[in-house]
Amino acid sequence: MSVGVEHVFFSASDLKTSEATLQACGGISGLEDSLETSFTKGIKGDVQDVEARVKKYGTNRIEEKEVDSWMAMFIGECRVT
Repeated sequence: MSVGVEHVFFSASDLKTSEATLQACGGISGLEDSLETSFTKGIKGDVQDVEARVKKYGTNRIEEKEVDSWMAMFIGECRVT
């Protein structure tokens, strides 16, 4: 059974959902197949494989949000509401 990445969800705080997701994938080996990887060897990692994964799953990056300077936060806290 192939499960799309949008259906793969694991959470330590919601073990029932995590277990159901893993079972829906066909266990550990089914999850490996769905993600086209090996938990012992990893991904192929050649250029074509990486490009296909980026196209399918997106980049493996979290966008950094711009943070106010400490001075701006301090002044914001001093404002009377």
